[in-house]
Amino acid sequence: MSSTQAKFSPLFSRHAPGGPFTVAGIDSCPGDVWFVDSAASHAGVTTGHGRTPEKPFATLAYAFTSDLVGSGDTVYLMPSHAETVAAAGGITMDISGVRVVGLGAGGIRPTFSFSTALSTWLITAASNTVENVLCTVSAAVDVAKAITVTAADCTFRNVEARETAATYQFVDFLVLHTGAARTRVQGLKFLGAAGDIGNSAILVSAAVDGIRMEDIWVVGTLIAGGISTTAANTNMLLRDVYVENLLAGTDKCVVLNAGTTGTADRVRARSQQNDADGFNLALVGAAMSWFDPLVVNLAGERGGAWGTASAAA
Repeated sequence: MSSTQAKFSPLFSRHAPGGPFTVAGIDSCPGDVWFVDSAASHAGVTTGHGRTPEKPFATLAYAFTSDLVGSGDTVYLMPSHAETVAAAGGITMDISGVRVVGLGAGGIRPTFSFSTALSTWLITAASNTVENVLCTVSAAVDVAKAITVTAADCTFRNVEARETAATYQFVDFLVLHTGAARTRVQGLKFLGAAGDIGNSAILVSAAVDGIRMEDIWVVGTLIAGGISTTAANTNMLLRDVYVENLLAGTDKCVVLNAGTTGTADRVRARSQQNDADGFNLALVGAAMSWFDPLVVNLAGERGGAWGTASAAA
């Protein structure tokens, strides 16, 4: 039986206390809407801020410590917002179910600069989402674990990490640790500088279930590989992954723990050793099912099919 409603729109309007009327889709903004903009002349870090683009929060860090943002809320980072992460837990997303959305494209995306070796953006509450932000290193330091996730069902979409010089470095950019089950990483781009050696762009450092990575592009000088798992996580999905390791004499591009299970589909690797190891060890994952994996270990060559073929009946 069809609905008795003659007309229905997913848009709805509401009035935020102290803020404007807003009209939004309930599917994308089920809760309150907040704004962060370091460049706004009336930005601040008090509970009287955040409700409008004209008087926004000055930092995302304060949005989460303000006790105003709640589960189901959306936080918009305005174009050209710039924020420095200067300490461990400099940003801590400890409220579940919050969607953080960067507005703008290219050079005006919201940018987060990590300034010390121990600077971290922590996600400690479940079901959080971070979209469309650029992360950089703003000093000659080795940032040990830039973004660390210890909660389930979180999503990263269209996040970019960029090293601007050899000594401005992410050691491990995104770390999925204990508790980070069912994390989804979609559209992540890591562009590392040649020079100092990092560890990995994405590190899974605990035995967690259901991690999904899609549309990943990693170029960097990485001793452990672009994607690395150091524990036997289960039911992992890798799809449309490209890793180029710039570290001379290195085989490793995607290196998974021997107990890591799941599916890898359309993984492409470019290693730096033009020999059998540079081909055979570019991809490692003994317990994974591999579909259409290709490896190149010298410029100008076409990708060769990697791994042992399944036996024909």
